[in-house]
Amino acid sequence: MSRLDIKNPSRAQTVVDNLYRDVERRIAASPPGLCPVDMSLSFLQLCHAQSCGKCVPCRIGLGQLSKLIATVLDGTADMGTLAIIEKTARTVVNTADCAIGRDAARLVLDGLEGFRDDYEEHILHHRCLAGLQLPVPCVALCPAGVDVPGYMALIGEGRCADAVRLIRKDNPFPVACAYICEHPCEARCRRNMIDDAINIHIQEIIFYHVHSKVKSRKSEFCQA
Repeated sequence: MSRLDIKNPSRAQTVVDNLYRDVERRIAASPPGLCPVDMSLSFLQLCHAQSCGKCVPCRIGLGQLSKLIATVLDGTADMGTLAIIEKTARTVVNTADCAIGRDAARLVLDGLEGFRDDYEEHILHHRCLAGLQLPVPCVALCPAGVDVPGYMALIGEGRCADAVRLIRKDNPFPVACAYICEHPCEARCRRNMIDDAINIHIQEIIFYHVHSKVKSRKSEFCQA
């Protein structure tokens, strides 16, 4: 009968596990305005680091794909580079021995198909479409397009009247909407990278009610 062997994780394994948890939090907090080309490169580099290196498609192919996509980001690629990326990715998908290589290369192919405009924008104009169209995650996800970072900053500085005016610029009924809003802005709040999302939904309701009471008391005092 074999003995029961309880193995405690080493210090190195604990550090790696913590790194994976940090990566998971950052993925969960990924805003919609991230560059798909940059995300493809980051995922490729992660898969390349996880590869065992026994098969050539993973060991060499993923490295070549990473270098090709890096040229797209640094502005040295041309339109012919996209054809080379697609050909290389298809070769890796068809010849890799494990799911790491196949999934990484398939992500590249899906990105070329779904975000070809972003690749071409990087090559032709050396800029990112995603950053221009969706700069702030919470604003991009807000159905009313409210400047969430702006009014949170004004609240923090005690400029309540300015915060109310900023909210009403995009949404004339902030309290009514706050009660029924499903607060999608919190789903991609960058505070998730640290601990948890800012409870914008509740803060907007409480702040507006407190500000309304203070304003009414001031008006009553002035009338007296």
